[in-house]
Amino acid sequence: YQIHTGLQHSIIRSRQPLCLPPDTPTLPERLWQAGYSTHMVGKWHLGFCRPECLPTARGFQSFLGSLTGSGDHFSFQSCDGAEACGFDLHDGERPAWELSGNYSTRLYTE
Repeated sequence: YQIHTGLQHSIIRSRQPLCLPPDTPTLPERLWQAGYSTHMVGKWHLGFCRPECLPTARGFQSFLGSLTGSGDHFSFQSCDGAEACGFDLHDGERPAWELSGNYSTRLYTE
């Protein structure tokens, strides 16, 4: 529940310096500790203002997807207002520029 993490205000927008608190355990962290492989595709949307907020720092061994909540599924252009737009498809912690132009669902299922 968001009220327990201080994130009850709404979604975490691209320009907000917020993320899921690092002391809040996640299911992939617990699964990884138990010896499972943990991989994520799709929308993270739990904040990305610091490296320790990224999916690969929160228990996922790999990540392919977007860090924001709104983006084009082909160009991966994501905007938070007209003046704050950028590319939002990541492979791990790096932008996956080379995958632009591919449909996201196809990328995630291959």
